[in-house]
Amino acid sequence: MGSLTDENAAANLFYPLVKLCYHSLMVWPISWFAGWRQNQPPLPISFNPAAWRPVIWAITNIFETGVAEGNPAALQTEDGGIISYGKHQATVKAGMLAQLIERYGTLSQTPTRDALMAWLPRLQAMDPTLRHESVLHDLLRAAAAEPAMGLAQDDLFDEQYYQPAIQRAQERGLYTPLALACLYDAGVQGGRDHILARLTSPQTQSESQWIAQFLTERTQWLNEIAQAAAEMGQFQQAQFLRNSRFRVDELGRLLRKGNLLLRGRIRLRGQTIAGIKHPQ
Repeated sequence: MGSLTDENAAANLFYPLVKLCYHSLMVWPISWFAGWRQNQPPLPISFNPAAWRPVIWAITNIFETGVAEGNPAALQTEDGGIISYGKHQATVKAGMLAQLIERYGTLSQTPTRDALMAWLPRLQAMDPTLRHESVLHDLLRAAAAEPAMGLAQDDLFDEQYYQPAIQRAQERGLYTPLALACLYDAGVQGGRDHILARLTSPQTQSESQWIAQFLTERTQWLNEIAQAAAEMGQFQQAQFLRNSRFRVDELGRLLRKGNLLLRGRIRLRGQTIAGIKHPQ
């Protein structure tokens, strides 16, 4: 999914009627369920994000590229990211694709690497015409066959997205894999910190309630920036944003099932992944 930074300026738009309808149909039932879980005993786990990463990343990989292991060659040019590329869909618009190519350049010594480095100035300039540069697209797909590119993609997203998600969770006293998955996925798609700024402290509610509130606000955020995009005539981008609400729906389904530990077999978007095996 491309970066959402273009819509940040319009994020403060408020849509009372939309919000009222959404809360009536979706938010209050989810919040009721989370409240029912508030008196459940503490979950018997320790905070271990390194061990949880394969499952949390598999969830976002399915959302981004359709496969749990991620597709290092996945490339699309249809949304506001200009180019979205790789397992985790690094975009030109967010500056992540330029950083990825820089990192790949330190790990590879192939002719493909040399050819890609020549595109770096335009990537760093976030040139919107790169959307149409088929030569660049072909080079990116070719580079994906190298182990160096897969390593660069994972290292960059761990540093830029997973570690910050861990920090946000620790700052708020959150300790379940599902909470961390919600924070990571929202970071990758965009808007996580804007959503967090709207929330109350998790110390005043159960972890289930906090996750429900986070997902509610994430849907509202997507609705608001989609509406803002539509008002600016960016109808395709608005539709992409509306369609992306499936991510919230899938994470909300795990919450409603009470699977805060991401255990067992997890089915998402027609795929099944093995969940986290927690120590007994």
